[in-house]
Amino acid sequence: MTLERDTLISAEENREMFDRIAKNYDVANRAISMGMDKVWRRKTVELLKPFSGGRYLDVGTGTGDLVFEILDQSANVLIDGIDPAEQMLAIAKDKAEERGVGDAVSFFFADVLDLPMESETFDGIVSGFCFRN
Repeated sequence: MTLERDTLISAEENREMFDRIAKNYDVANRAISMGMDKVWRRKTVELLKPFSGGRYLDVGTGTGDLVFEILDQSANVLIDGIDPAEQMLAIAKDKAEERGVGDAVSFFFADVLDLPMESETFDGIVSGFCFRN
C-alpha cells in the first residue's frame, strides 16, 4: 500500500495539532470512542500486568490517562510518560499534581525515536493511541 504525501502530516504538524486540541482532548476522546477509551485502558493495564517495584513507560502519553490507569490498578510502581506535544504534557502534569502522585510519575517532552532514558530501564512499555497518529 502506498500513501500519497498529501494524506500524511509531518511530525511537527502532528505535534502542533495535539498542542492545539490539548484542552479538549479528553472530552473529545470520550465522545468519539463512546466511552470505550476507559475500557481499552483498563484492558491494556490488565495485559501489562504491572508488578510492585516495576518501572513502566507510556509512549505518547498525551494527557496521562493511561499512566493514571496503571497507578489505579497497581501499587508501588514508577511510570514515565513521554509525548512530543507540550500542551498535552502540561495537562498530564496538572492531573498528576491534582491526584498527588508526583512521586510515582514523571513526564518528559520527547520523541519515541530519541528517548531520554537509558536502554533496559523499563519492565514494560505501553501506548494507548500513539500509533493511530
